[in-house]
Amino acid sequence: MKFFTFAAFVALLAVASANDVKERIKQHRESQKLDRENLIKMLSNRHDRRMLKLGELLSARKKEIDDHNSGRRRLNSEDHARVLRQVTNFQRKLDEMNSKDKEEHQRFLEHEADAYDRMNSIDYIDFDK
Repeated sequence: MKFFTFAAFVALLAVASANDVKERIKQHRESQKLDRENLIKMLSNRHDRRMLKLGELLSARKKEIDDHNSGRRRLNSEDHARVLRQVTNFQRKLDEMNSKDKEEHQRFLEHEADAYDRMNSIDYIDFDK
């Protein structure tokens, strides 16, 4: 009898906490909901920060290569190849990001905003099972 009471209590607690968690997730999403203009502004700021970071990373890697070539700080062959690869990749990404015109960039931001909305509309936890 004690086991049955305990099992019923645990089951009731699990159902109650699942509903509570679902409600808390819903409240969190509603509090985090951005209007489309602010969402696009946030995504644009993130894009600008990424470009700045790529520029910083690129200049740091170029400095490493310059230091290696001048003999100040020699890199072993593995590190030298890695840094050269990173310089190429960072430069390619920056060139790609800078080559977009304003219309293409705006379409990209609209697409990202749509993806953000779709992602936040999905219930990742299925509470009905």
